[in-house]
Amino acid sequence: MVEPKYVAPTGTSDILSPEVERRNCIVDKARRLLGLYCYQEMIVPTFEHTELFVRGIGEATDIVSKEMYTFGDQKGSSFALRPEATSGIVRAFIEHSLYTKSMPQKYFCIGPMFRKEKPQAGRYREFYQIDVELLGAEQPSADAEVIALLMHIFQDLGLKNLTLKLNSMGCRICRAPYREELVGYLRKVEKGLCRNCRERIKKNPLRVFDCKVEGCRHLLREAPELISVLCAQCQEHFEEVKKYLGVMGPDYELDPKVVRGLDYYTRSVFEVVSPSLGAQNVIGAGGRYDYLVEDCGGPPIAGLGFAIGIDRTSLAMKRSGLKGYEDKSLDYSIWPA
Repeated sequence: MVEPKYVAPTGTSDILSPEVERRNCIVDKARRLLGLYCYQEMIVPTFEHTELFVRGIGEATDIVSKEMYTFGDQKGSSFALRPEATSGIVRAFIEHSLYTKSMPQKYFCIGPMFRKEKPQAGRYREFYQIDVELLGAEQPSADAEVIALLMHIFQDLGLKNLTLKLNSMGCRICRAPYREELVGYLRKVEKGLCRNCRERIKKNPLRVFDCKVEGCRHLLREAPELISVLCAQCQEHFEEVKKYLGVMGPDYELDPKVVRGLDYYTRSVFEVVSPSLGAQNVIGAGGRYDYLVEDCGGPPIAGLGFAIGIDRTSLAMKRSGLKGYEDKSLDYSIWPA
């Protein structure tokens, strides 16, 4: 066997059969359901102006400060390979004046994303997502509809024993005093936190809940919870979301530590966890982002959505014994006489 002269870059992989067929199954079933829910497919560039992600995702997030692949051109412009698709869809929504059409509007995008992360099972530097966005819907019933759609896709794929985790991030009004309360607590336990979490205290304290270090997670169990200090409007919105979910059917688990790694989220946030994947067990996640369109230069239009990790979903199916495809291997061959 010849030693290969070139191999795939670290954090990427060649996707071969039958993995290709399983991924195609995920995409095909998602497309079918999204069509039934009246979502339109949108194709956006795999790279954007860096400033779009800085403004949308947040300068102090790990994604922007540590994980983006950026590059320049001869004119001095800075670009970044997309680490997520929501910002690009929102940019297109504004650029093409789609906000002048009747609301709400529904879009989805399928393709690769890129982040400079430490590669491990279920975490790659090039990874694939199905990104789903609902724009122009403020009512709590929209949150429940989007969450139910996410669970419907996983149900259609045959995945079972999934856990839906739900939380509220509040709004800018109720988040400001909570931030001060959280920083006060973190200062008290700062010596026991990892270096990254100590940096987050100054830049973006809510991101400490993303930490996977066991020592940090232990200390954060006693941290104040945003869900307990929501303003009246956010509390009412969250109660309505839970009420609608009770009617629509997806069982959920309240988890005050679900905050997501993107600064644009407000109010409802959620994750879907597979028990078969170990540490990197979130196969789908999302939330509401009521300020993002305006922050990116558009009118004040609310939005919400989710992303499905195709790589992790495929891995969860494989470990659950779900092929997602028909076995096309031949049991015999015919040769001419």
